[in-house]
Amino acid sequence: MKKSVILLILLLSAALTWSAGQQETPAEQGSAAKQVLEYWHFWGGKSEYPAIKKVMDAFTAQHPEIEIKESNFGNAELRRQLELSFMAGDPPDMYNGPVGYGFRSYQMAGHLQPISDVWKEVDGENIFPEGVKSVVTWEGEAWTMPALVFQTNNVYYNVKVFNETGVAPVTNYEDFQKICNKLKASGVNALIGAGGSATWTQYALFPFVINELGPQGYKDMAQGNLEFDSAVMKKLWGQYKQYYVDNLMEGWAGYNWEEAAKPLMEGTAGMYFCQGDWFAGVLLTDGYEPVKDFNIFPAPGTSEVFIAQIGGFSVPAKAKNPEAAKLFMKHVAEPSVQQEFNAMMGGIAPNKNVSPESYDTLHKLIYAHFNNPKTTVLPNFNAVVTPDFNRELAKASETFCTDPSDAVLKGALEGLEAIREENLASGKFLDWGF
Repeated sequence: MKKSVILLILLLSAALTWSAGQQETPAEQGSAAKQVLEYWHFWGGKSEYPAIKKVMDAFTAQHPEIEIKESNFGNAELRRQLELSFMAGDPPDMYNGPVGYGFRSYQMAGHLQPISDVWKEVDGENIFPEGVKSVVTWEGEAWTMPALVFQTNNVYYNVKVFNETGVAPVTNYEDFQKICNKLKASGVNALIGAGGSATWTQYALFPFVINELGPQGYKDMAQGNLEFDSAVMKKLWGQYKQYYVDNLMEGWAGYNWEEAAKPLMEGTAGMYFCQGDWFAGVLLTDGYEPVKDFNIFPAPGTSEVFIAQIGGFSVPAKAKNPEAAKLFMKHVAEPSVQQEFNAMMGGIAPNKNVSPESYDTLHKLIYAHFNNPKTTVLPNFNAVVTPDFNRELAKASETFCTDPSDAVLKGALEGLEAIREENLASGKFLDWGF
């Protein structure tokens, strides 16, 4: 009996010793834990989210030690959340958005850290064109990794409707009005627009600036050198009314930018005037074929201009895991990743090493236009002015589209002139060198 008890004690002791040996040490537990990359973005559309999700999944497959914790906001809400996080000293590790004034103002306030190390690793100076580099590098440092380029001065049209009506793309507004008249005479609305954001009516204004004043006038307006109460400004807003506002279908403001695809492709409307190429991403997702079902032409007066909206990724100064963020940026700069990402989003890759043969027929045309030496590439206006000035212009355009009266226009231009003068006096307009 005594021997049995001793044997049982020895066996229990051995088992406990073996069990303790199998426990992970704190160091071992730490090495097994995944790193967290906190990422904030606004790509929630039906073509946008699957695209960024595919990029994230490919990254975590390559880096299983990293877990991406994402938060998806609307564009305006993302800016608000970022500013709150900067004030609290608790920002995400990485975020994305349209590059330009917002990124640069954050940098000037000390809220961004440079990414020049990873920029050098991917050879950013040589793989990205000058028009892209001008809005993501300044003061000798790189601040944003560009991943997307969208054109915002194209007119989208329903090919079947154009063929049945006997109209074709044009280059001037007199002929554009003839298209609108023919469409309406055949029972088709000329233009569909979009509500839900004043941005969309604002995008339609810029081609009229370029048509009347050329690229230099567009630059002057972006740098605060164009008075809004001037005769020439009143003239181009009159053209905006005549050729855009007066041709919008009734009820246009009830559609958001994605929903506007339905009346266009069902033939209720013939054209969508100046939406970004993310609109092509929606049409492709819905199963429509470029050139066969839908096509594009530059807004009249902008055939040698490419208004570019560039999307990219930045790292806040107080990011907790900037190393993981920079690994992600290195991943998203790869030609294969940019090619697939842009194919789903409807854009073209800023990386020059992406073969143009990888694009569909429509995007080959956009790519060729972007890279044509004769093309003037201009950054989207809302990327190079202060957020308050941009909001005022967007609000003015949307209000005017819903009530294009002389009184509304007078009030809009007075408000814009006041904020222009304030921004100019306080030195808020920046020289982007474009």
